[in-house]
Amino acid sequence: MNKASQPAPERIIAFEVSKASLTVHVLPDDRQVTISNTPAAISKLQKAGALENSFAVCEASGGL
Repeated sequence: MNKASQPAPERIIAFEVSKASLTVHVLPDDRQVTISNTPAAISKLQKAGALENSFAVCEASGGL
């Protein structure tokens, strides 16, 4: 699929990454949640469909 045929993202998801947790901020809903930085917690987020048709931005904190 080329870039021109991809739909525009419905939301922007910003992840602030630390060793122990991920702070997840969702726009335009203006929702924020902090989850554990573990494969199980991230998988749960993916299974909820929260990442579909989204543009993701990651910011590492504390030198990670």
